[in-house]
Amino acid sequence: MTNLKFVNTLISATKKGELQWQEYVDSKGEMKDAFAVQRRGNKVVTAKISLYDSDENYIGDDYIVALQDYQGKEIYRIDDSSLFEDEEGESYYNFHDSDKHALSRLYRLAQRSATKIEKILAQFTEGLASENDDADGLPF
Repeated sequence: MTNLKFVNTLISATKKGELQWQEYVDSKGEMKDAFAVQRRGNKVVTAKISLYDSDENYIGDDYIVALQDYQGKEIYRIDDSSLFEDEEGESYYNFHDSDKHALSRLYRLAQRSATKIEKILAQFTEGLASENDDADGLPF
């Protein structure tokens, strides 16, 4: 299975509610803003890593997916540089532009799952006008 297919499978399963992500606390402190799901004795962690230049200026974020064994030891990592590798570790280039954002999409979906944001949004907006209500006649 290619790394991209694995990540896209996690995205699809998360959207369908088949994976329930939880906030993840890394004992080594290397991964902050991380979420994990455990399945069949192994754990998958998705994390956002802030990147800084040599002067400690923030330059952006990188997203990773790490596979851990039952003891919490990282056994495999997928990041932007390895997302488009096949089973033999060779890079391939026949992908869609939207695939470039697969790691960040998975991270955001895991974050929404772990924080139960859909439930919170539904509770917050319960009883409020929906987007289908006609508000065009309002003076503001």
